Parts: sequence; C-alpha cells; structure tokens
Amino acid sequence: MEYIEKLLESYKDKIRSYKKGMYIAREGERCSFIGIVIEGYIKISSISSNGDEIFYKHLYSEDMFGNNLLFSSNPVYKGDVVTMEDTRVFLFDKETFLNLLTTDKEFLESFLFYQSEDAKRLNQTVKLLSMDKAEDRLFYLLRHNRNGLKFKNMSTLALQLGLTRESTSRLVHRLLREGQIYIVDNLIF
Repeated sequence: MEYIEKLLESYKDKIRSYKKGMYIAREGERCSFIGIVIEGYIKISSISSNGDEIFYKHLYSEDMFGNNLLFSSNPVYKGDVVTMEDTRVFLFDKETFLNLLTTDKEFLESFLFYQSEDAKRLNQTVKLLSMDKAEDRLFYLLRHNRNGLKFKNMSTLALQLGLTRESTSRLVHRLLREGQIYIVDNLIF
C-alpha cells in the first residue's frame, strides 16, 4: 500500500515500536484499534487445549490486524498478536480510523482492496484445509500460484499447507523424486 509514506508524515503520534517477543494484544482482550505494520514481523497464534500452537497469520510491512475485529459484534482477539522481530506499527483507534476512511479516498480504496484480498485468502485457506490429502493441498496452491510457489523454508511451506514441517518435508521430497515438482531458488513448480 503506497499510502504508508503519507501516513508516516500525518500520523506520527499513532506509531508504536515493539521489541522482538512483545505482545501487542493478547487472546481474549477487547480490540480497540486497527494496526498497520510499518516494518517488522508479527505472528498471530493461539494455544489449543492440548497445548498445540494454532497459527492464524503472519504479518509483514503494510499488513493489518484488528481490521476484522474492531467493527464486529464481538471485537475480541482470538489469538495473541506477538512481534517476531523489532516492529513498528500504526495503531488507529476507531474514531481516527473512521475519519481516515471518510476523508482520504486513496486510503479508503487501499483499505477496501486489502479487505478484498484478505477475504480471498481466507476462502482459499478454507478450501485448502477442506482437502484431506497433503498432495492435493500442495497442487491446489501450485495451481493458484502459476509463477511458482515461493517459500522461505519447510516450516513456512508447512504453515501454508496446514501441515506439520515433517509431513511437508516428506511430501516435497517424495514429489521431487517422482518428478512431479521441481524446486529452484525456494520456488516450487
């Protein structure tokens, strides 16, 4: 979103800095702001009743959080919002955010685009997780990423697939041996 530079000039008082490992919000807390990541890396996750981590989302520069909660009927965080490296974010309360949406058409259009893309990602995730076979999940993602599926490492690919790192590694190595996929510079074809 190209509006970040503009926001940096106009809303310096809304910028907060967090060190790695800090909580921006905790599961169960009421959402009172929308956050936009300026720089850094945030993870939203929860812990299940049996102690397993439930991953929801990774956030990087220009990503938002709280955007689907602040105006909802139950604005309560469903997971912890934690910085994974030193991070700077804009934190906009409801009134300031509404003012920004109603006075800045470019920001409104960027926000609506982000919301639309977020909805598409959610639909893709639901479809992906409805697939029983790990192989089907990988090929589904490959079909929707025609230029190849970029991944940082097996752990991040596993998160995209909704699988464990070990299962993902076995799957990828088997498909490589069978010649069904190729990997070049962390890009699967």
